[in-house]
Amino acid sequence: MDTTANLEISWSRGSERALDFVSREPVLEGNNSYSVSSILQVCPEEWKSGEEFTCTVKHQDIPSAIVKTVHKSHDAPIWAPSVYIYPPSADELALRESATMTCLAKGFRPRDILVMWTRQDQPMDQQAFTNVGPFREVGKEDKEESYFIYSTLSIPASEWQRGDTFACVVGHEGLPMTFIHKSVDKATGKPTAVNISVVLSDTDVTCS
Repeated sequence: MDTTANLEISWSRGSERALDFVSREPVLEGNNSYSVSSILQVCPEEWKSGEEFTCTVKHQDIPSAIVKTVHKSHDAPIWAPSVYIYPPSADELALRESATMTCLAKGFRPRDILVMWTRQDQPMDQQAFTNVGPFREVGKEDKEESYFIYSTLSIPASEWQRGDTFACVVGHEGLPMTFIHKSVDKATGKPTAVNISVVLSDTDVTCS
C-alpha cells in the first residue's frame, strides 16, 4: 500500500472471548510502499482446539475488506523431529578465534518449531545464534510433507576451551515431553539428549 491512512486491522474468533493482538508500526519498503504486521497471541490449548481466528484488513485503497481465517488442522499427521548437535570442527578450533556449533532438526511436521540455545542451562540471546528454515524436505517417498531446520551458534573459542556446556533446545508438538534438550561441551565432545517438559509463562497472555 502507498499510504497508511485509514488502515484498520482487527482480529475475531469463533467464541466470544477477548483477543490480545498487537499491530506493529508500518515499515517503508524499498519500492516506497508500506507493510504492516499484526500479531495475535492465544493459548496453546485454544490453538490446538481447532478454533478459527480471523484477521480483517480495511484500507482506503481496498474496495472491500480483506478477510483471512486460520485454524489448526486436525487431519494432518504430527511427526516429531530428529535432533542432532555438532561440536566445533578441529580445523576451526585450531585457529583459536571462534567455535561454531550446529543443531539440525529434521523430519518434523507441522512446520511450526522452536529452536534456541542455552549456555550453562541459561537461555542465550537470540542475536547470538542464527536459525535457517524451516524448509520442506525433498526426495522423501512419503506423500505428506516434512520439514527441516538448522541453527548455528558461534562463540569465542575461549568460551569453548574453558569447558562451558552449550545446548540446543527444540520445541515441537510431536515431541513426547514438548521439548528436547541436546548438549555438548569440550570435555565430552559428544552430544547428550534429555526430554524436558516446560511450562511457559507470558505476562501478556493469561491461559486458564
